[in-house]
Amino acid sequence: MTETGTLEGHVREKDGVAGAMVAVLGTSLVAVTNIKGFYRIVGVPAGEHDIQATDVMAKDTKSATITAGQTTLVDFKISPLGG
Repeated sequence: MTETGTLEGHVREKDGVAGAMVAVLGTSLVAVTNIKGFYRIVGVPAGEHDIQATDVMAKDTKSATITAGQTTLVDFKISPLGG
């Protein structure tokens, strides 16, 4: 059985971004942010992952180390492309 952890955080421009997609690249794990820009993804395999937040015209990618049985916080500050 693969050991897993939880990934959570916020996606923001100036305020929270509702409806942004957050994905663990290379997996099928995704979440959509709530009205406050908050997301949570459970069952993320332990180890190093690239995490991407995407909105209609903006995106950001960060690396995160997921530890089994723990919650890892990853917040994103995204800006519109070209802005």
